[in-house]
Parts: sequence; structure tokens; C-alpha cells
Amino acid sequence: MNRAMQRSGCLLLALAVLMAGAVRVNASSPSPRATAIQVKGLHCNHCARRIATKLQAVPNVAAVHADLKTNTMIVSPREATDVSPRAIWEAAEAARFEPVRLVGPLGTFTTKPEL
Repeated sequence: MNRAMQRSGCLLLALAVLMAGAVRVNASSPSPRATAIQVKGLHCNHCARRIATKLQAVPNVAAVHADLKTNTMIVSPREATDVSPRAIWEAAEAARFEPVRLVGPLGTFTTKPEL
């Protein structure tokens, strides 16, 4: 499927979601120890849910939020834990998105973290 068709599909899905009511990936607010991962191609709630599904499977993840305006997913850890930056990066890749930048309590990364 080419890029234009993907965008059209995302736009149609976004329109359907808007008509049905707003969809949130997670309703609670992000943790102060949250990690933000910016990815290419985060266009709609469908894309956000695809990434969120992979991120929620990462150990110690408590919540995932999407910011479509900045192409960013915010990952909040369970209390008194940290989430592996590498696991977050790889979860975004597993959802078929290209991570660009990851910022969290364990550092800032523009390539796949070692930890």
C-alpha cells in the first residue's frame, strides 16, 4: 500500500472517529516520570492505537497517551519503576513506525538506546 493510500485510510478513519465521538488512548494524565517517544507518521487515532497496543505490552507500562499534533506517544511507568527506553523504541518499531526521538528519565536518544 502506498503512502497516499495509507494517509487516505487514516483520514477516513479519523473522520469516522470524529463522527462517533473523540477517542482517547488513555484518559489519565501522564506521570512526571513519563517517557516521550516521537515517531514519523502518527496521523490519526488509529495510528495511535496501533502504537499504544505495542507500548502497553512493554513491562512496567501503566498508561500510554497520544499527542497527534507533535507525533508523540507519552509512556507512563507503573509506580516506583522505570520503563526500558530500548523496549519503548522497539515497541514503536514493532507497530511499524519509525522512532525519531525518545526523551525520558533515563536520557534522550535519537537512535535506538542500548538500555
